Amino acid sequence: MIFRLLPRINIDFRGLRTISDVFFMADLILFSTFTPLFLLRLALYPRRHLSLPIIERDSLQFAYLPLWATSFLGLVLFAGFVVAEGRVHPARGWGIAVYVCWWIGMVWAVVTGFSILTVLMSGSSTVKAKTAHGRFAPLLAVLGGVTGVATGALMGAAICLPGVGVRPDQNRIFDDRLAEPVIFFSFCAVGAVLVLTMIVYSVLMHELLLVTGWPPPELTTAIFFFIGPLGQAGAALLFLGDAAGKVVFPPPANYGAEIGGVPTATGSGVSGDDGITPAGGIAIQHKLSPSLATLPLNMIGLVFALLLGGMAITWLILAFINLFHRISRRELYWNSSWNGLVFNIATISITSLWLSLSLESPFFRIAACILLVLSLLTLLGNLVCFGRLVITRRYRFG
Repeated sequence: MIFRLLPRINIDFRGLRTISDVFFMADLILFSTFTPLFLLRLALYPRRHLSLPIIERDSLQFAYLPLWATSFLGLVLFAGFVVAEGRVHPARGWGIAVYVCWWIGMVWAVVTGFSILTVLMSGSSTVKAKTAHGRFAPLLAVLGGVTGVATGALMGAAICLPGVGVRPDQNRIFDDRLAEPVIFFSFCAVGAVLVLTMIVYSVLMHELLLVTGWPPPELTTAIFFFIGPLGQAGAALLFLGDAAGKVVFPPPANYGAEIGGVPTATGSGVSGDDGITPAGGIAIQHKLSPSLATLPLNMIGLVFALLLGGMAITWLILAFINLFHRISRRELYWNSSWNGLVFNIATISITSLWLSLSLESPFFRIAACILLVLSLLTLLGNLVCFGRLVITRRYRFG
């Protein structure tokens, strides 16, 4: 998604689309390969992975479960870009397929989030209360669940928004009647995400300040997980505000026309639903005027994205302070939890990138580039560390 948005901020080169296509094919191959392997492993060893005592001892595995649905939604989004760019035919049929797949992925993400909450609430609190790992891991699992739902809302807004891909003049993949339920449901999903996230943050701050202090060394990257819900929710609100203003309440053709500094009757929403002002000049309005709805929706998304972005940057700074703290005490080592850094840092880069487009701000453009480079460096670092452990046979699969 980030590679598809880069040309909008004048970062473009000849092979950019090719790189994006290569990443898409790699994601598709990995998803198609490991999904059957994961299901086969669950079928062969159900007690080893699904028993409640094991889940209680390692609740952190639940934090990665929503990534399954998130990966599927990412593939759906890229398929939407391909359809919007007119690279497949018939476009309408493929657009309907993308629409159906988004609903499947969104329901998948929501069910996963509720399943995590249900399983963690059903277990006893004895294991959780004994160690710092037991205290942090369930909270990180909940954050993983809400991040998956926020990602689904972001993907839904992106496929509904005209001109979100490489070319601003790209085609719509389905009509407004299909897009409206996606936008409304995504708004509701982001609202639920923000409420749950604020609750979890309150508990986490209590743990950090009054109980355990910094997370244990094996969870050094835990604070980076706090970024994901904020970054995805902020980007989703930006996209949803823009999509709602263009799709649900599209401005009329003469919007902005003024007579003596005052909007015209047809553009200001003072006429009736049939476009005729009733007798006496008193307008009777039965629904929100497009011209009145477009700007507030955009501004609400923009303001909330800025607020959430500020909170995300705060957690990012705290995460790096914790990282340097572990380095100073020589307690820093690589494990599989480091793989989550790439996704969580990239969520802020999407928000910064779209803010740079909305505000035409060089500041957010530079911030997006810095965060993108940081994400790529983190990805390369993870690949190097993982390869080193595999070569030295110190990494245990399973």
